[in-house]
Amino acid sequence: MDPAQGTLLFPNSEFSASGLIILERNYLDVYPYDRWSDKVMPQYQMGQTFVPTSLEMVDGETSPPSLLTEADLIALMEKHGIGKYCSFIQFVVNIQSLGLTTVRLYNHDLDAKD
Repeated sequence: MDPAQGTLLFPNSEFSASGLIILERNYLDVYPYDRWSDKVMPQYQMGQTFVPTSLEMVDGETSPPSLLTEADLIALMEKHGIGKYCSFIQFVVNIQSLGLTTVRLYNHDLDAKD
């Protein structure tokens, strides 16, 4: 199994995808409970041209990500090396005092202001 990424270029559009290229099925044949079918990509060579069998435009909608709690925000800051442990709380206080967020008191979610 190799991770793979691909980009399709059409006039005025670019689409990208990522998934897995299964080189040998090995344990997938004996352990049917692990399914990779939704992540599998065909094996193509760099620069190879192909003709798609179908193109579909599917209607859909996006939704905003869920709100962060103060603890979630601090954990993300720590994970990405933003600030120091001693400055995390001050950061949360600052974004609230600048009016960038509000706090929902019942669950401490930080709600971004428009």
